[in-house]
Amino acid sequence: MGDDAGSGTAATAAKSSGWSAPVSAKTGTTESNLSAAFLGFIPGLAGVTYAFNDGGTVAELCTSPLRQCGAGNLFGGNEPARTFFQTLTASAGRYGGGKLPDLDRSYLHGRGRR
Repeated sequence: MGDDAGSGTAATAAKSSGWSAPVSAKTGTTESNLSAAFLGFIPGLAGVTYAFNDGGTVAELCTSPLRQCGAGNLFGGNEPARTFFQTLTASAGRYGGGKLPDLDRSYLHGRGRR
C-alpha cells in the first residue's frame, strides 16, 4: 500500500495535487467500471473516496468529467484519487502527517503476531 501514490495508479493524482509525502493507499475499480474507490491514510488521518453509478439505469462510468457512458474508463486512480489528494493536501497539516510506521515483518504472508 505504500507505493500506489509514488509510482502506482494514483501517482498522477498525487503529483497533480502537490502531494509528495508518504501515504498508504489502495485504488479499486469494480468490473465493468460501474464504480471506483480510493482509500488512503497517513498518521492521524484516513479517508476514502467512492464514485458510483447512482443513475436510474445501469451504465459504465467514464472519467474527465465523471459521467455515465457506453464504454467505461473510470478507475480508482482517476477522480477518486484526485479528490482524496486534493482534500488531504489541504488538511494533512491540521490532522496528521509525518512518517508512516515501519513494516512489521511478522504480518507478511498472513502470519501476523500471535
